[in-house]
Amino acid sequence: MIDVNAPRTSPLASGIYTVKIESGSLTAAETTFGVAGDPAAIAFETADPGAIGTQFESIITVTDAAGEPVADGTPVAVSLRSRGPRISDPVSRVSPAVQRTVNGRVTARFVVIGCEVATIQAEAAGVSRLDVVDARTAPASEETGPADSLASSEPDSFTSWAGAGAAAATASSLLADSPGLDRVFVWNGLRWVLYAEADGVPIPGSLDFTIEPGDVLWLGSFN
Repeated sequence: MIDVNAPRTSPLASGIYTVKIESGSLTAAETTFGVAGDPAAIAFETADPGAIGTQFESIITVTDAAGEPVADGTPVAVSLRSRGPRISDPVSRVSPAVQRTVNGRVTARFVVIGCEVATIQAEAAGVSRLDVVDARTAPASEETGPADSLASSEPDSFTSWAGAGAAAATASSLLADSPGLDRVFVWNGLRWVLYAEADGVPIPGSLDFTIEPGDVLWLGSFN
């Protein structure tokens, strides 16, 4: 029991408390409240990744030492950890890097951009945990459909190349025929390869690769 008339020099310990109010012959009233402790554990509920270009969610729950949700507004940082050197991770985070909990939870969102294993890390007040996501079996997305040209494609989107008349083409020729686009990645089965231009001139490090029918592309614009 806590005497509300006695001075306290420390905050309440974490747990569930019941406050009972009585006064003479009046009907007693009660209310219950919880005091959350510091983050002690993190758990993931991550959906299976879909095809390249699709999004999936990971619900991250943070609890205290008693297994109760931490206080609303607790910041949770979500990041990706690479497994060895690579051009890019097989998934990309599309939600904020730091979110604040509601009922002990935050929801992180990702998009699949490759066919490898990704590692998601969540951290709250020095407590961290990893979750491994296997995107190695994720095929190219069928939602966008194959493209005979890139002219109608939106920046920052995925597509697969059908080729005009099922023909191969160079990355530079595709961008030349695609106003509004100035960079294209192709997935070669191991990593993303980039070709990009600035004012029609290839940027240093770009590789003018050949795109074959069926290749998975990521299209973008610097503007």
